[in-house]
Amino acid sequence: PKYHSPEAVALLLGTACVESDCGHYIKQKSGPALGIYQMEPRTFNDIMLNYVANRPELLQFISTMFSDVTAKHLLFNLRLSTIMARLHYYRVAAPIPTSTPTELASYWKHYYNTEKGKGTVEDFVEKWDKYNE
Repeated sequence: PKYHSPEAVALLLGTACVESDCGHYIKQKSGPALGIYQMEPRTFNDIMLNYVANRPELLQFISTMFSDVTAKHLLFNLRLSTIMARLHYYRVAAPIPTSTPTELASYWKHYYNTEKGKGTVEDFVEKWDKYNE
């Protein structure tokens, strides 16, 4: 599978910008989300149990890189956090948009933050502009 692309890199950068202010917040103030991408432990566990566990090559890769893999490691392990955020997006059938921050923001809002999340497309674009000057 192709996990790396310029679009994926841009989307992950934007996600980190908006979710944690690029690492300023690594623990959600009033919720369970952790790390630079503010991933919830239940999302982490779902990816591990329902995606990684069914792909031996991916499970081997992650097991080789990390001796212990639990959601709490999202707080301090940027590599693990980035892998998990990328796998979250990789499971989405819709392709990652290739052009504007607004399109990336809409994708993030729909597939990562969700309609129930507090983040907005405008928040994403504002943070994108702040960190990508």
